[in-house]
Amino acid sequence: MIIGNYELQNEEKLGRVLEGTLTGKGQLVGGLTKLPDWNEKSEEEKGQMILVEYDRLGGLVLKEGLKVKTGTFYNIKLKKANEEIVDVYEESIDGELIEVDEEEAKALKTAKKKTAEIKKKKAKK
Repeated sequence: MIIGNYELQNEEKLGRVLEGTLTGKGQLVGGLTKLPDWNEKSEEEKGQMILVEYDRLGGLVLKEGLKVKTGTFYNIKLKKANEEIVDVYEESIDGELIEVDEEEAKALKTAKKKTAEIKKKKAKK
């Protein structure tokens, strides 16, 4: 699902966000679409609510192919939606996750792509 510039990658978590979570007794609990006023919400409000709940569940969010840091939309410590959304990205360098801004994330993505291309060319020789 795409919401604005964000791509939600985990269909199972998205299903739980929208339809609820199956309990041990076989009942669905929660789910945004079951809220009494869901249909009165604007598309923008619905999108924001989906992003917050999806983030709360730890779902993978991409923006322009870059991994958005978990916790961007939902503050786990405060147990509520973040009032201001500031995109922070995560990149793996030598097996370690680091936080970067959008410009750095794009540069790292390009560098990784170039490195992979060079390695591929060397492997062919």
